[in-house]
Amino acid sequence: MISGKNFLLSALVLLLSVIYCSSVLAEKTLSDAITNGKVSGEVKFWYQTNNFHSTTTGEKHHLFEKENTIFDAGLRLGYVTDSFHGFGAGVTFYAVDDLGAYDNFANKSLYRFDNKGAGPLNHHDTSTWLGEAYLTYNISHTMIKIGRQNIKSPLINSDTWSLFSNNFEAYMLESSELPNTTIRVGYVKEERWLKSEDFDDISDNGIIMLGLINKSIPNTVLSAYYYAVDQEDDITDTADDWKQANDSDWYYFEAKTKLCCLALAAQYLYIDPSTHNTEETNAFGFKISTGFSIVDLSAAFASVDPSDINATKISDHQIKTPLYTATITGDGDIASAVDTDSFKVAVGVKPINSLKLTASYGYYDHGRDAPGALADEVSRSFELFAKYTGIENVTIFSAYFHTNHNTVGVYGGARQHAGVDSIRLWAKYAF
Repeated sequence: MISGKNFLLSALVLLLSVIYCSSVLAEKTLSDAITNGKVSGEVKFWYQTNNFHSTTTGEKHHLFEKENTIFDAGLRLGYVTDSFHGFGAGVTFYAVDDLGAYDNFANKSLYRFDNKGAGPLNHHDTSTWLGEAYLTYNISHTMIKIGRQNIKSPLINSDTWSLFSNNFEAYMLESSELPNTTIRVGYVKEERWLKSEDFDDISDNGIIMLGLINKSIPNTVLSAYYYAVDQEDDITDTADDWKQANDSDWYYFEAKTKLCCLALAAQYLYIDPSTHNTEETNAFGFKISTGFSIVDLSAAFASVDPSDINATKISDHQIKTPLYTATITGDGDIASAVDTDSFKVAVGVKPINSLKLTASYGYYDHGRDAPGALADEVSRSFELFAKYTGIENVTIFSAYFHTNHNTVGVYGGARQHAGVDSIRLWAKYAF
């Protein structure tokens, strides 16, 4: 199996070979491909605070206390070459710093361990990394992409909920040679998670991904994905009660269509572990949405059967789920908990073109004492958020969350009964 270091070395050798051969054959054209490349990036600020009271330790906090507040400021800078005989390359650098917030108004970070450098970085250090470094080759309607990159798929995905997305080292092929059909094939070896300095194995021997998206039926998109996880140990190093499979097969199916003024969607997730005495996971969901004038409405239902593995994504330490009932605060440990039925309703209003206001409510009925959830208890998430894009190249997001989660949840591992209020703000300038 190719190690991450050898993987990047092979990619570098390939890049140098392409540059050398191209410069011999057509140096001016290669120069044009480089000089005509595009630079892009963004500056982003991310803030969140809550008033979580731990029922385990008795520790209490109030909104805006620095001990319970997160702040990160970051820079993303990327460059992509122009095409040269179908070949291309891209790199993206990231940097994150607290800008002096630590020990002033925010003692936590999404990208560094808390408590004065308990992790790989001290609180005053700037975290920097090369998140993307890839080669591409396009021929007809097929693209091959090799190296560090972002991936979009239902169960392995570069999620953008935090300051910046998680990245992967992978070999990917995407083809739309067949009419109305896109085929995605990939081998994903490593991932860079939050609070990690390095790209680490996403599983011991990588994950094979096969995807098929078809649009032959008018106004309809059908998707099918298969992921083969080759794993000797647990997928993550989380606690034993968050049981994950060793070798396992993950399947995801989705259908979306439009009928008159309604948008309909259905999904099904199936996890088949090879581990002895580990139960299979079946999860399904439905969603209906519509819109009129400045208002849009949606309602969703999802159900996860009694099993051993939560219906989460494989990537990002399984903290996210593709289920339609997921909310910002009710996600991989809430909506996807085994033996859980859930509902979500949302109302959006767009009073002006550049402003979107949304209110959502998630209701999660946990049927038994599953990993992370309390038996026969209910979790609830109420969320209000606004997104403003009225300033050129600027996006501003603000949100208020009220949660009552009978799970270990995202609030420090205590089984929480009292409500928690949270405020999240982020803003970015893209260039």
